[in-house]
Amino acid sequence: KWVLSLGGRDYVVGSFDGKKFTGETEKIVMDDGADTYAGITFANAPDGRTIMISWLNRWWYAKATPDGAWNGSFSLPVEMKLYKIGDKYRLFQTPVKEAETLRREKLFSSGAAVYKAGENPLENVFADTFEMLFTVDLSRSSAFEIGLRVGDGDRPFIRFAPETMTFVFDRTACADESDELKIKFNPREFTVEKEATKDGKLSFRILVDRSSVEAYIGGGYHYFVARMQPREKSRGMFVSADDTVVSDGFEIYRLGTVWRDE
Repeated sequence: KWVLSLGGRDYVVGSFDGKKFTGETEKIVMDDGADTYAGITFANAPDGRTIMISWLNRWWYAKATPDGAWNGSFSLPVEMKLYKIGDKYRLFQTPVKEAETLRREKLFSSGAAVYKAGENPLENVFADTFEMLFTVDLSRSSAFEIGLRVGDGDRPFIRFAPETMTFVFDRTACADESDELKIKFNPREFTVEKEATKDGKLSFRILVDRSSVEAYIGGGYHYFVARMQPREKSRGMFVSADDTVVSDGFEIYRLGTVWRDE
């Protein structure tokens, strides 16, 4: 099959005879977040992989970070693979394998665990760029929140509710002092499809940069990218369960830079 990218925001699966593309699906969302577009794929990529990188910004709030140093970025390069699940096509997107070379020290590690309301196992974990990996047992877990780059007045967080399969990224408490930007940095929400689950469990891989969050859910079934504006000193994290969250494991790595020697 061929995949026609609609600017990196949506895609259509179909056939191509060298001259004409014939779509065989409706538009499918490529990024459930708000802030990537202009997706570009690479020809002759190593190992025959299909790799895409996108602009990570949005005209509505294209302004500098709080330190005034820069504005916007690229997304991580993602490898794309097309699968057919039942009668549905789905483009799975995951960070290229080379992204794992950015991992530095392991900041937190836990095997199977139960997290209860009022507990925060991440209260002593701090980083400005990091990667989280965890899997949740849906039938045994309540809604929960994961705090990212918390502190100094900032409290961006992800909330997931197993009962409704709703994923929310709330960044309204993470912006500069502009009321206009706070309004435009509205929460982003979507519903996770049941096909993203496996044996009643759902996996999350979350990569946080200095002004962005990239989430890969269900092994890349859902891809979510959004900007945020935390202050430089906001480096805290939290796990907060409404009642109880059961996880198969939880790991956090500090991430190094792709740009220069550290």
